[in-house]
Amino acid sequence: RYLSHVKSLNSKLKIALQQIFPNISFNGANTSPHICHISIPTEKTPSSILLQCDISGISLSAGSACQSGSHKRSHVVEAMNIPNVGVDLRVSIGRQNTEDDIAILAQTLGDIFDMS
Repeated sequence: RYLSHVKSLNSKLKIALQQIFPNISFNGANTSPHICHISIPTEKTPSSILLQCDISGISLSAGSACQSGSHKRSHVVEAMNIPNVGVDLRVSIGRQNTEDDIAILAQTLGDIFDMS
């Protein structure tokens, strides 16, 4: 049940984000279904986006847990040769998350990127 739940939410998240951000990249083939790593072209900084998410009650990461607090781009993302076109975000999906959480996350990110 857990695996099908997070796979379903991951899929719904990707669909919702693709509708809001046509140029979004989903990074990593065959990744764990509870992780969705995205790159969104923007001039905004990861820290500004993460701050706005935090203010909205959403916890995201710009890197892995072992990079917490770092403002450098993830060495894993660099090793994957993913172009640095904007901001990289890591979304973790768990048992407690719902379809409403996914919709709120996508809408909040859309609102943050629409801000001037």
